[in-house]
Amino acid sequence: MRESFNLKTKNEIIASFPIDELDKVQFKTFAYGLLLFCRGFFRHNILILTTSENIINLYKKILENIVDENIDYLVSKSKNYSINIDDRKLINKIFNFLDIDDKDISFRLNRGLIEREEDFGLFMAGVFLACGQVTDPKKDYHLEFSVAHKKLSLDLEKFISDANIKIKKTIRQETFILYLKDSSLIEDFLVLMGASDSSLDLMDVKIYKDIKNRVNRKTNFENANLTKTAHASLNQIQAIEKIIEKKGEDFLSPDLKKIAKIRTENPEMSIREIGKNMNPECSGSVIYHKLQKIIKMAKDLED
Repeated sequence: MRESFNLKTKNEIIASFPIDELDKVQFKTFAYGLLLFCRGFFRHNILILTTSENIINLYKKILENIVDENIDYLVSKSKNYSINIDDRKLINKIFNFLDIDDKDISFRLNRGLIEREEDFGLFMAGVFLACGQVTDPKKDYHLEFSVAHKKLSLDLEKFISDANIKIKKTIRQETFILYLKDSSLIEDFLVLMGASDSSLDLMDVKIYKDIKNRVNRKTNFENANLTKTAHASLNQIQAIEKIIEKKGEDFLSPDLKKIAKIRTENPEMSIREIGKNMNPECSGSVIYHKLQKIIKMAKDLED
């Protein structure tokens, strides 16, 4: 079965923050996000539910590190994983580790536990693994956090807003939802949480959609030709951007630089039209071979 975009993103985050490599502050920050926003975090009971084996194993490893005892999880027939801790001694160890007073526990975010500015992404990675979802960008641009408690959702909203990220909110089935719909914000947020590859996947989808939309508006090609043109243009633009990023614009010869400029500014333009905009004018076949040269140059930079 194909891995969903959401699960792929969460697995990437887990791989980005191996807990054995975190220092003590990072470990506590990560654990705080994971535990405070899990399905149930109470004085008498800590309940963790997930459909991901990787996530339940992450919880197991973190909890065992905190309490220094073996933690078991259950698996249902439908592959739902759960950890239920009701042992008072273990809960006290967890609360003590996170500097939470069990006599005055409230569902509020203690920003004092997120001691360093650079750990913002690490804390949000824990929160996302606990209660976050991201939609496949081919369907929609949407990232959200589902928080069971109103005051905690307000604290999280302010915490994110203070990082200059404008997040929206709504209520769904008595659950408080914080969400992002802006694709650029989602891209940045994924990078902050350690999911750079997922962010790049989203960018690629967005570029493809943008090119396809522009081609649809400006041309009357049949769908098969439209898709082929969009894919070819996308590959050419990505190659140009890679060369400029790694070597700079002057790495290209003057004629290739001119072709690159026309292509990036006009992704919907056909190869023949690019040739007509050259000075002197070039044939479509000449432009094609020069664009293929650019693609090869970009590929060589990877090797």
